[in-house]
Parts: sequence; C-alpha cells; structure tokens
Amino acid sequence: MFTEHDTEKYYDHRDDLYRSIWDPEGALHYGYFPDAGTDPSKDPAQQLVAAFRDWDEELLARSGIEEGSTVLDVGCGNGTTSVWLARRTGCRVTGVDLSLVRVTHAQRLQEAHPKARVAFHKASALRLPFPDAAFSHVWSQSTLYHVHDRPRALAEVHRVLHDGGTFAFDDLVTPRTPVSAAARQHIYDRLLCEPAFSAQGYAEQLAGAGLEVTDVLDLSEHLRRTYELLVRRVAALAPELTVPYQAMIDAVDAGDVGWSCFTCRKAA
Repeated sequence: MFTEHDTEKYYDHRDDLYRSIWDPEGALHYGYFPDAGTDPSKDPAQQLVAAFRDWDEELLARSGIEEGSTVLDVGCGNGTTSVWLARRTGCRVTGVDLSLVRVTHAQRLQEAHPKARVAFHKASALRLPFPDAAFSHVWSQSTLYHVHDRPRALAEVHRVLHDGGTFAFDDLVTPRTPVSAAARQHIYDRLLCEPAFSAQGYAEQLAGAGLEVTDVLDLSEHLRRTYELLVRRVAALAPELTVPYQAMIDAVDAGDVGWSCFTCRKAA
C-alpha cells in the first residue's frame, strides 16, 4: 500500500524531468484533442502544450467558473492552471498540493502575476485546511488517483463546497479488474496508486459522498493520444520512460486504464 509520504517524495524529486518532457511551464495533466488527433509530421512538444490548454478550456466550460467564483484547485502542482484560471476568468483561486517543491514553484509564479487572485498552500486532500462551504467550485486535474483514500477526499470536497456548488475534475479510472501484470508494473506501481473505480463505480462513489453527477465524459482516447506524443518526446529526452509510456497506450487499448471527467453538484 502506498502512502501520502511516498507520493510527496515522488513529486518533490521529479519536477525538472516532467517539465522537460511535458510542459516547461509546469502543466502536468493530460491533453484534449478536439480535432482528429495527433499529427506525426508536427512537433510533439507543441501539440502537447496545445492539448493541455484545450483541456483547460474544455473543463472550464464544463465547470461554469466565472468572475465571481471562489475556486479550490486540488492538486495544483506548479500553479500553472490556477494562475491561468484566475487570469482567464477573474475568479479567486486557492491551490493546494502535497509537494512542497511544487507549491514553492506555484508561489513564485504567483509573484510573477501579482494581479491574479491566487494563493497556494501545502495541504492534503484528506485534510483540507478550510472551513465548511468555503468555495463555490472545486477543480482538479489528474490528481485524485494519487489520493490513497478517495472516499475521504470526496467527503472533504463535499464539505468545503457551497450548497449548489460545482465539483469539476478528471481522473484515471480502471475500466476492468484485475489489471494485467504489465499495467500493474508500468502504470499503477510506477504512479504509486492502486487500481480503483470504473467510471460507473466512480459516479457511485460521488453520489455516496452527496455529489450529484451531472455529466461524465470518457476521455480514454485522449489519454492514449497524449501518450503517443509523450513516447515521441521521451525517445530523445528520457529513453528509460519509453517502455512505461508505451505501456500506458497498451493499457488503454486493453481496458486496464482509462481517463474520465466528472461534473458534479452539491445538493442544497
């Protein structure tokens, strides 16, 4: 069983590597490809950055965040998306992350954008340091699979949301179990997480936490396309990641892993 300390240590020590492969600005979530998909004739780095921003825009549209919103970004990482959200909409964003290294990066980014209404704190999703009903929206990207007690984290999201507030997030899902040995080794063990819920099972967990699911979007093909580009990137930058990144593509094809987006409402 993995722990929060394991996850914190992992991300404290791998930020430079991830920036070199994923996005130099620090965005570390998956990409969205509203058109046909990846283009083998184009620079994979440029395609990745565009896909990351396309997913930001799509999740923003689904969340309903606007200028007067108060937003909690769970798993804010380097603060890239939190600052983007604040500048894009004028809303107020509070970001939390387990990694002190990444929270420190986020605070430096905040200093570079003094007009953005953002604040960052080192905190666990299992113990959010905020009062009840503190936020109109909770936002999270590619984070909750790292949380080793997701039902407790969902209860915390419910607690800090206003009545009628929105929880918009994406996460890895496990369409079927048991997963293959290769998926266990190269995906779940590498990312320090356990195979967990299918998309339907996730929706049931959310409902059990008092969060009414209003929309579910299967993004598994977009996860696959993200890793198609990443495989091209790591061949030159970090060849030791070629095998696990290709394994992600194979696991999506086999149904051992998927990616879904959920939009939820806290019932009044």
